[in-house]
Parts: sequence; structure tokens; C-alpha cells
Amino acid sequence: MDSRALSLAAQVIELTTPERSVDAVLRVVSREAGHVAPRTAAQTERAVAAYFRWFGWLDQAAPVPARITQALELAARFRDHPETFSDEEMLRAVPAWAHAEVACSPAWLRALQTAPATWVRARPGRAAKLATKFSASHLPDQPLSPDAIRYDGKNDLFKAREYQIGVFEIQDIASQVLVSLCRPRHGDFWWDVRTGDGAHALQLCESMENKGVVWATDSADLRLKQLIVRLKHVRLDNYRVAVWNAGARPPREGKFNGVLVDAPCSGLGTWQQNPQARWTASPQALAGFATAQLSLLEDVVGTLKNGGRLVYSVRTVTRSETTDVVKAFSAKHPELEPCPLTENGPATQWIWPQEFGGHGRFVASWKKPKTRAGEGDHSDDDDDGL
Repeated sequence: MDSRALSLAAQVIELTTPERSVDAVLRVVSREAGHVAPRTAAQTERAVAAYFRWFGWLDQAAPVPARITQALELAARFRDHPETFSDEEMLRAVPAWAHAEVACSPAWLRALQTAPATWVRARPGRAAKLATKFSASHLPDQPLSPDAIRYDGKNDLFKAREYQIGVFEIQDIASQVLVSLCRPRHGDFWWDVRTGDGAHALQLCESMENKGVVWATDSADLRLKQLIVRLKHVRLDNYRVAVWNAGARPPREGKFNGVLVDAPCSGLGTWQQNPQARWTASPQALAGFATAQLSLLEDVVGTLKNGGRLVYSVRTVTRSETTDVVKAFSAKHPELEPCPLTENGPATQWIWPQEFGGHGRFVASWKKPKTRAGEGDHSDDDDDGL
């Protein structure tokens, strides 16, 4: 790498703290550096990512530039000769506390040490045709993500004509699989509780072929306004949006066929894309996340129709935020039944980067049983097929 890229990478690393993310520092350093050639900027970003990805191997007594060089050498060795890293050595890829919370398989640890893939979601039925237009792309053999394409090219997809006219969305494959596991039906009412960037709400609307209604809520009005623009851009109108904060009244008086809770979490599932977070995450924070996740599930469980499904997901793979939350919530709500996520499948699913090629996720689902004739609220007893 050139000397300027090495210098800029060292500045970024020295200024990065648990409170200041790599992305934020990169923007500041780049702005203060003045004009930076695209090649130098790309080398700087790769060097910073390599530093945090291989942090567990580095000599912390060495100067930062020397550590960056060591990290780049390790990355090149792993790319060309991964077999020279033993499974025991790969345990250095994550902090020691993670071993008690995560099934640290050699396959998962090795996946963390590779650069993340870029995934797009084509409009339904257009994946094969769109893939032929990309100079480097791959259609995964994955029935849970039929519209996914892994993009291996180097062009800025946000500038692609197909993106500008709404032919595809940039969306991680794990996110796409999550919505497939929801299995929405035409005419359903779904609630995307924490819609964030709106990718799940948009995919739900498309999966229902512009029928039924998807309620998308978020605590930030700006994100909802941006989502409306995206939905209109692809000519979808089977949605409603509303600002909603945890603990508040639901967005509609009626109940839902499905509720999707993509809960706040520690984010360990993004450690491949965001290696800095491995060394700033705190095991003490896990209990707080689990409490918030259970509270959010409690806020929405009463909005299910009879026969409706509650889908819980987190972009993490820690025991405290996944199986422990499921056990605690199930114990408090014995009236709910575990609901298979796929036909004849389990009610929980792990989405690992080594298997799907994207972020790590966990998904669980429950079903509110239908009441028998003469019992309960008959208005919720419609046959929704869930």
C-alpha cells in the first residue's frame, strides 16, 4: 500500500474509540486530509478493516503502522493459504468472553476473517435476468432467498441505472431470508415493528404482491419519510407508516396476522462486516439487550389475531439474546405455540455467515392458536391460513 494510505489508516485507528466508530472517524480524517485519490481511499479502508479483523494476532507493543502492515500480511496469508491457520489459532478472531456466549465453530471464525459479500435483492422473478447484467455476480442455490444476488463487482451500485429505476435493492441475504421465513400471505395485515431502513417492510409488501397491508413503524420520523419515497419509487401502496415507540399503543386498533420484531441487539452477527465492534462490544451489555428484547415482545404480543404469528429476530448469535430470550418469553406465554418457520421445520433458525454468506442472525416464531367456536373474540377467527 502507498505511504499516504498507511498514514491515513494509522490516523483512523488512533482516533477510533468505543464511542467513535471507524466509519465516523474515516469521514473526519478524509475530510481533513483534503483530496484523496480513490485508490488511496480504498487502500485506507482495507487497511483499517484488516487491522481490526486481525487485531487478536497483532503485537500491541509495536507502532500502529507496523501493526497495520502485520495485519495486511496476515490477511494475504489467510487469503492464499488458509490451511496454515489452525482451528485453535482461529479462536483469536473474537474476544475471550465471546466463547461462553457463542458456538465458536471453526467455520464461523474463518467466515469472520473474510471480507463480507455485497448482496442485492432483485424485484421478484427478475434475479436471473439482472445477474446477467452484472459483470461479476452469483445466484445462490438458496430457496429462502430466491431473489438474492451476490455482487462481486467493484462498481458503485447506488449509481447503477437498475438501482435508480427500482429494479433491485441493496439488502443483506440474511435480511432477505428473515422475510421469507415470515411467509406473509396475500391480504394479510403485518406489522414491521422496528422498520429501520425499511428493507423488511418493502420486501413484505412485495411478497404480498401489493395486497393486504404492512404497517411499518419506527421511532424516527425521518426514516419513515425515506421509506415512503422508496415504496412509491417501486409503485407499492399496500403500506401504512406511523411513529411508534416501545410501550406505546399499537399503530392500529385491529389486530395483525403477523408481527415482525427485529429487536435491538449486541450486533455480533455483523462482526464480519464491522470487525471493530468485536473489540468494543461488552459482555455486560448483553443482559440489558435481553431485557429490552423481552420487553418489546411483551409490547406487541397482544396485537396478534387468533392464528397470527409473532416472528422474533436479532442480528446476533449470543445465547443470552437468542435461545435464552425464547425460553423466557415462551415460559411467560404458554398460550402461544412454537410455529415452524418453514414447512415441517423447526420454530427457530440460525442464519450463519458460513452457510448463507451474509450477516449472522437468529429467528424464532410463535403462533396464537385459533379459538374454538363459542370462545374468545370471533372477529379474530378468520381463516388466514397461518
